[in-house]
Amino acid sequence: MSRRRDEMGWTRAEIDVAEVMIWLRSNHGREVSYADIAAGVGIKDGPRLRRPR
Repeated sequence: MSRRRDEMGWTRAEIDVAEVMIWLRSNHGREVSYADIAAGVGIKDGPRLRRPR
């Protein structure tokens, strides 16, 4: 994964984490799947979202 940073100094991974956390907070109390999260924040439902096995 690239360590390139945006103009604010954030990596793509850090931005993804922030977006997922914000989305999860807005869906507090609901049972959600990885597919729900992916659709909600615009990240592919794959290795960037799921933990490697």
